Amino acid sequence: MTITALSLENSGEIGMNINLIQLTLLVLAGLGLGSVYFGGLWLTVQQIPTMQQPLGMILLSFGLRLAIVLLGGYLLVSQRVEQAMIVSLLACTAGFLMARHLLISHVIDHS
Repeated sequence: MTITALSLENSGEIGMNINLIQLTLLVLAGLGLGSVYFGGLWLTVQQIPTMQQPLGMILLSFGLRLAIVLLGGYLLVSQRVEQAMIVSLLACTAGFLMARHLLISHVIDHS
């Protein structure tokens, strides 16, 4: 199954195809990136009471998590044409937000 979006540009139509398998893989990649980001945040928050200098660790954790997510997102989306880039970014973002929701549900259920 293929999802198709058409866009008119100067001299004609430009077609953009994203395979459903590719879309699913993009959502799963976003889920992985979100798990790394929010899992790292959870681990950092758990360690704050035992840290002697929590601000440094919080900033280091934030920088590392942000770098991983930005680099991963860039690598996933950058190889696509402009129209497919938007769909790819939305698919990754959906997976990222699903990871947030799953982690929050997991924490609430186990507290």
